[in-house]
Amino acid sequence: MNTLWTILSILDWTLFIVVGLSVVYILCFSLLSCLDKRFEYKSAQKLRRFLVIIPAYAEDKVIVQSAGQMLQQTYPKELFHTVVVSDHHTPETNRQLDLLPIENLIATYTNSSKAKALQLAMSRRNESFDYVIVLDADNLVEPDFLSRLNEVCESGYDFIQCHRVARPTGQQTAVARLDAISEEINNSIFRKGHINIGLSSALIGSGMCLDFQWFQAHVGKLCTAGEDKELEQRLLHERKHIHYAEHIRVYDEKVKKSSNFRKQRRRWMAVQFHALLSMLRDLPGTFRPINWNYWDKTFQQAILPRLLNLFLLFAATLCFTMLCPTWGVKWQVMTLCFCLSLWLATPRHYKDADTLKAFSAVPKLILLTVINLFHLDGAVKNFIHTEHGQ
Repeated sequence: MNTLWTILSILDWTLFIVVGLSVVYILCFSLLSCLDKRFEYKSAQKLRRFLVIIPAYAEDKVIVQSAGQMLQQTYPKELFHTVVVSDHHTPETNRQLDLLPIENLIATYTNSSKAKALQLAMSRRNESFDYVIVLDADNLVEPDFLSRLNEVCESGYDFIQCHRVARPTGQQTAVARLDAISEEINNSIFRKGHINIGLSSALIGSGMCLDFQWFQAHVGKLCTAGEDKELEQRLLHERKHIHYAEHIRVYDEKVKKSSNFRKQRRRWMAVQFHALLSMLRDLPGTFRPINWNYWDKTFQQAILPRLLNLFLLFAATLCFTMLCPTWGVKWQVMTLCFCLSLWLATPRHYKDADTLKAFSAVPKLILLTVINLFHLDGAVKNFIHTEHGQ
């Protein structure tokens, strides 16, 4: 009996330390995101040239609107060029895109990917630009988007992640609202909390602005469904800083259905695991001097998805409290700390009755996330499309 209790005690503390490291990390950066640190950007003395790339796979319902709204920029028209990589669109969609004063590149890949789309767009460049901007097919931006980015670039930032938020819609589904909140929590923890203490922001995959020459030299090396993680790893390995421009918004359509949520998270989980293994292999080369950004990102990749963390915390708290109430106290405290960190990282406008109603979808989403753990094979290499406009 004593041996059994010893084994259970070891299991209790092992789980507590593993999960606790993630909780402490998230709580610390949630608190740091609450700091009111303001970045002053210089008035632009130079107007830079921007290449805007919009990879689009079977996005007939949204791509024409997204491409068209880039033409509404107040920035001088001759200083930016928009390229749509149209992959598996209908002839009617391509006809509408061809009518716009943009470049429409038609791709017909057997195994499509965003990386291939970016590589195709860059391979057709006969002229140079200052920066590359990557947007998703469902993204919308404000008319002064490029003007604001130009000011951030003027201030010395060559690699920028903009503030991606949910597109304003009418009635939101519970899944869409939770997805929007999750995005903002990520913005607080992995972007704002980081740059508040001088660390690099995380990239998202869209709303990215990158130095043209650097991107041109590295885009051909992208080979997975997690092109943003690959870019991030290369940037941090080269000790280049990624800035987060919180004031520049990119409006993104959130997933409305649990089926799309599962596909999206399956891809993200596979990419995160692959990125962790890749970064661990290169970690020995970051010692002299210590590359703090690279170490931080490596640990970040090791953190379990929040829904899994939530599931583990509640399950462990219940089990160990029933097994031994004194063991359960530390789990109860940790669960409260985790919930506090999510609360701190959530913007005020999401702390309302609609969010409380949306929590009814959490158990189902946790179940889908757990199921995804057993279906990660191939997700990092194979393209998994998440439908928009539905």
